[in-house]
Amino acid sequence: MPDLTRETLAELRRLLEAVPVSFPPLTTMHDGDDLWEIVSVDDRNIHVASGLLPADARLIAAAINALPALLLAAERGLAAGDGR
Repeated sequence: MPDLTRETLAELRRLLEAVPVSFPPLTTMHDGDDLWEIVSVDDRNIHVASGLLPADARLIAAAINALPALLLAAERGLAAGDGR
């Protein structure tokens, strides 16, 4: 797995900030087949992705929801660490 460099964190931060402020917290929902979809927590009619395996859908939703906090922790760690 590659290291989280300042450049990688900057790119992830840029991608996150490019998302509209109104982007909702996400959850998963069974789509009626053996596949799942990612939807808004507040409005299940807002579909972000569909046709996913259950584990993939849960991982993607969790990662997107946690990204702001993960980036902040990683940025703080780099600032306090060796500065890579």
